[in-house]
Order: sequence, then structure tokens, then C-alpha cells
Amino acid sequence: MELYRELKHMITPDEADFTGKWRLGDVFRSMQRAAEIHANALGWGYDVLIKKNIAWVLSRTEVQMEEYPNVWDEIIIATWTGLVKHSVFPRYFEFRTANGKVLGKAVTLWVLLDLKERCMVQAEKAGIQVPADISHEPALPFPAAPRELKEVKPVRIGKTPVYMDFDINGHVNNTRYIDWLCDLFAPERYTERRICHIKVNYAGEILPGTELTLMLAENGDLFSLRDCPEGKAHFTIQGSWK
Repeated sequence: MELYRELKHMITPDEADFTGKWRLGDVFRSMQRAAEIHANALGWGYDVLIKKNIAWVLSRTEVQMEEYPNVWDEIIIATWTGLVKHSVFPRYFEFRTANGKVLGKAVTLWVLLDLKERCMVQAEKAGIQVPADISHEPALPFPAAPRELKEVKPVRIGKTPVYMDFDINGHVNNTRYIDWLCDLFAPERYTERRICHIKVNYAGEILPGTELTLMLAENGDLFSLRDCPEGKAHFTIQGSWK
């Protein structure tokens, strides 16, 4: 069983921004694709789980980028499974150039969701086994929850999810939160700076028809973003620029 997988990936123009650098949202989409490819190869993919009315759902992500590749650069995306903790399944990533230079690292935490009951389900009850690749060290430590900046008053922005935001599971896709975030900053900021570190916690599904109020806070190079529902936030993002 191949618990470690490397995939070649070329940065195409549709993944690059106006500076020619890889977009952060497409970093997240590349991880989603790599996870899907690897899960399918291991026998835990969408086609297998949907027959059990179950799907993989991302609950938390942390990404640390040292450098963003340019359009037409070919990179290696490595991914591997980690040790399960309380029905949470870690998956790690490393982004490297073709000659082995590390560009970034990431950790993602996944759970199995019962699509009918909209609740977590244990792997044993789903009838699948998810062994860990103990031959590779975790790319990053098990991620703590992102923290909302409390020191500054946030800016409130109304948001209505649209057609492109929703995925095959019927809720806002994890990568779209990153697009929402990046669109909140003026384009000229990206000419000299990049988001180098980001944590995202997905606490609840955002379904069609949900009206959101986003709360963006900035303090120097630090920022946070969350939605402001009546109850618990659907998501929280914490990050920094360099």
C-alpha cells in the first residue's frame, strides 16, 4: 500500500496571478487534487465512499510557504498519511522544485462525514482502514486552532456564496474560503508581499442560501478572517504576510 505519493505539477497560467506567481487558492486546490488522487489509489476515494453515503471533509489546514513558484515552473507535490487522533485523519504535504528545493509544507486534518445525517462517522463503522505512513515525519506539527485578532476592530463585509463556491458535497468548498480572503486585499499588495503562513478551521458547513458577514482584522503583517453568525462561526482563518 503506497502511503506516500509524489505528483508532478506544472503551474499553468490559470493558476498564476498578475505577478506570475502561484495563487494561494490554487495551492489549496493542488492539495485537494493530490489528496483525491492518493485516496483513490488507496481505495478510500469518492466513488467508494459515496456508496456508503460518506465523504471526506476537511476540518483544518495549516500551510507554510517559503517561496511561491512561477508560471510554467514544474514542481513536486508530495503527500502522505499521518497517525489518526480521535477520528481525525492527518494528511501532510510538501512542495518542492524539480531539483529538491522545499517551497512549502502543509498539514490537513480530515474527518468522515455521513452525508445523510451530516455528522462525523468513525472509519471502523464506515468499513475502511486508514493506516499511517510512519516512515515520513510530519511536514508540520498537528495544527492548533487559528486565533482571531482581538486587538483591532475588524472590518465587516457582506458575502453571499454563489454557484462557483459550492462543491460536490453541497457546501462551500474549502478552497473558496482562501479565494474570499485573497480578494479582500488590494491587488497592489501582492506586488511586494505574499501570504507566507495561514491556518484555516472549518467548523461548520456553509450551505446554499446562507447570508454571511465576514470580519477581517489586520495588525501589521498579521490578519484574521471569520464569519459572524448568530452562533458559532463557520470558519476562522489566521495568517501572516512577508
